[in-house]
Amino acid sequence: MGRLASVALRTPILLLAAPLVGFGFELPVTRSAVEAVVREDVSRIAARAGLPQGSLEFEVERRLAGPHQVTVECAGESAVSLAVRATDEEWGPALYLGLRKLGFLFPHPRIQVSPSASRIREHCGAVFTWTPRVRYRGFHLHTAHPNEWVSGFLGPNRAIRDDTLRWLARNGQNVVEGRLLRTAYPEAVPAVQQSIELAHGLGMHFGLAVSFARIQQKSFHLIPPLRAITGIGDARRLQERLRELMGLFEFDFININLGTTEFTTTDFDRTLQWIDQANALLSANQRQLFNTAHVATGMEDERYGNFHFLPRHSDRRVGIFAHTVMFYGLRDRSAPVYGREDFEDTRSLLERERRKRPVWYYPETSYFIAMDIDIPLLLTDYLVARADNYDYIGSLGLPGHITFTTGQELGYWLMDWTVALLADSSFLGNPMAGIELLGEDPAVWRRIIDFQTKHIKRGQLIRSISSTTLLDEVPSFWHEKVHARSLLRGVADSRAALSEDLRRFERVFEEMPPLDGVRNHELRLLLGVTWDRIRHAYYLRKALESCGSCEQRAGWVRRAAAVRKKSLDTMQAVVEGYNRYPAAQVFEKHLNPTSYGFGYGWTARTLHFWEREERMVAESRWFPLFMNVFDLWPTLF
Repeated sequence: MGRLASVALRTPILLLAAPLVGFGFELPVTRSAVEAVVREDVSRIAARAGLPQGSLEFEVERRLAGPHQVTVECAGESAVSLAVRATDEEWGPALYLGLRKLGFLFPHPRIQVSPSASRIREHCGAVFTWTPRVRYRGFHLHTAHPNEWVSGFLGPNRAIRDDTLRWLARNGQNVVEGRLLRTAYPEAVPAVQQSIELAHGLGMHFGLAVSFARIQQKSFHLIPPLRAITGIGDARRLQERLRELMGLFEFDFININLGTTEFTTTDFDRTLQWIDQANALLSANQRQLFNTAHVATGMEDERYGNFHFLPRHSDRRVGIFAHTVMFYGLRDRSAPVYGREDFEDTRSLLERERRKRPVWYYPETSYFIAMDIDIPLLLTDYLVARADNYDYIGSLGLPGHITFTTGQELGYWLMDWTVALLADSSFLGNPMAGIELLGEDPAVWRRIIDFQTKHIKRGQLIRSISSTTLLDEVPSFWHEKVHARSLLRGVADSRAALSEDLRRFERVFEEMPPLDGVRNHELRLLLGVTWDRIRHAYYLRKALESCGSCEQRAGWVRRAAAVRKKSLDTMQAVVEGYNRYPAAQVFEKHLNPTSYGFGYGWTARTLHFWEREERMVAESRWFPLFMNVFDLWPTLF
């Protein structure tokens, strides 16, 4: 798996306070870290490492342009100071780069790997250069899904939001976006205000994600749906709502989703009017407007084309967040999601609009709802796709990369941390950046990653080891399947489809790599569950190969159940050892502001989808609502 070719970004010498040469699409307000806020964070880091008070310090010299450099200066027997020489925007990330070079790692908001004092002093006199690959890099924390950030950013748990924001800054990020839910408003106002205050103190821009008229997943909408449909009072309500949010929150940009759901539109002309009205008001108040170009298909207009690409017809100041989903990338030849074959249209949008307006890449790195994190499957192709995409957008000179994340438990901290690291130009084309920093054996992981790429992604085993929901099992006129699936009901009814599925599995077992070389206990456990899920899905298909009432079918189902019970023990060990957010109830059923009555880890802990499939096969229960955990009404409304 060779490193991917990319066009290297040049060191800036001309743009005032700008880290990169690009097309000049800048947010209206420049953010710079506040020294007192960062100094307090460095003190936290040193204390957690067990270093004497005052033994780890820094000083800052502001420059008008790069390079952004950090020099390790040592005095006496223990004191170390990082001398930072960088622009206003980049001195904070440059400082944190210096800490990483000393051996401080932050793979997860609640994990700190610390070097010894003697190891730190091995770097005395060293000079490190911070060269970010894009000007704006950060994360969208998707609080429409029941994750730790619902409790932290929309709820009272300040420790979660503070830990997350510090994690972002420590890993060189300078943008964070949170989604506002109407079910958490106005109760969430103090939490969001505190988040913005700390984000700005750490030198990060804060974005607010809302919608014009979307009802799906409790989205906060600026225009009530009836007004959006009829057009009566819509413009006035839009202005009022935006002024209300600007009065409450000092956000730097707002990202407004289009449509009443991902799959249904509002009137094309009226939506363009809303975009222009919002842009005029926000621009006048030094705020940036972005719209998400979602991946859903089938919403075309003769004049405007794809509904989700409508912003390309708006004022050049309007930005676009170009979205992709799951472990597919912009340059993958196949991406069978949302009724599409690939992301060629999204890639074309990026390439065409990048010289006209602000265009940032917005990939989804974990896909909650029967795909990966809640099965659970630890899918390493997220690392491969994000590394390739970072190289690609760097070659285009795009100014921004924002990772859309569901949550970081169940091993997905590795994916998010790696994407954060990829903002550093020294990790060009390296999907194993985080793995290598953790001290893992690259050869062991290369076999795992290559195996998953070959079989789970390109060989499309993912169709059989992910699971299905109402959206897959009930034909609908208003949406495309979120992913092409190998439905159990479908293979039960088709001997040809079943035979093809079984052949796919049998090729996999010949090449499945061992996991004993994986050093990180948590990741080894979760990869083991992923391998068990492959065996489990195979045994269920072997059961379908047998007659419906014979003992042979029951025997294969029992073998599948035995694998599930083994993995249940593993998941219990994962929860007991690595539940870092007990207050957020990630692994439990609980009421929360989202559309889901459980945390995203609950179905993973209970292996709900595995048991559901066993019973479907054993009892020939193909009814879509059988053991369904997703309530369609609150999900839509």
